Amino acid sequence: METKDKLNIHSGHRQRMREQINKFGLFNMSDLHFLEYLLTFVIKRADTNPIAHALLNEFGSLPNIFNASTYALMQVKGVGKQTANFLQFMSLTVHMYNKHSALQI
Repeated sequence: METKDKLNIHSGHRQRMREQINKFGLFNMSDLHFLEYLLTFVIKRADTNPIAHALLNEFGSLPNIFNASTYALMQVKGVGKQTANFLQFMSLTVHMYNKHSALQI
């Protein structure tokens, strides 16, 4: 008799993603897979792949996603307020990193 995990093709997907990142690094990931992985930090139990696809389809690029309003992000199925705030926070994180890096030159 097959278990539920064997029937779910996504079973173990997050672990396989982590293993790929450990092996090849984040810079070798596509935007889709990077976003999918990033979403796992805020969406703990859902499959983040369809949400990543929907975000990229709606906004076209990672910068557009990170710069979108909370309201616009929440129009995408699977994106709640916490996820929208997290994605906006990514833009602020990059900005702060660049600001501090520029000061060190």
